[in-house]
Amino acid sequence: MNASAQSPQASFWPDEEMFGMSFTAESLLGEKGRKLPNSGGMKKSGIFKVNVFDSEGKMAWFGDVDIEKAGKALLTLSEKLGPLYLIDEIDGRFLTKRPSPHFLRHIATVLIEGSRILYSRELAERLGLIRKEDRVRSCGGRG
Repeated sequence: MNASAQSPQASFWPDEEMFGMSFTAESLLGEKGRKLPNSGGMKKSGIFKVNVFDSEGKMAWFGDVDIEKAGKALLTLSEKLGPLYLIDEIDGRFLTKRPSPHFLRHIATVLIEGSRILYSRELAERLGLIRKEDRVRSCGGRG
């Protein structure tokens, strides 16, 4: 078999318009569907079963991500594709139509935009970037 016969020429999914983009994402983040080792419990920086969408609502990649280790790769991917939205599987895997950037921004666990990585409150608390007590206090709650 020659080398050109081994190279994929098209996607198996007829509606997948982002085949080249998926290849770029895989080269930076690893194989789609990748699973992080989960020995001894969940690592607090691990985001499991995440879907990565671009600003056009195209899914670029899915799998497990260690956000602390993948930060540089996600920033590089964002430089190539524009803003990226990391969405939990439950919110992003079974969409029946392409989501709008507004919808993606609203439900994103992580937003990569420019040279910034922005976290949802829940993930920021889990990573220890903010404390739950501080968030309650800053919102006028008791504490």
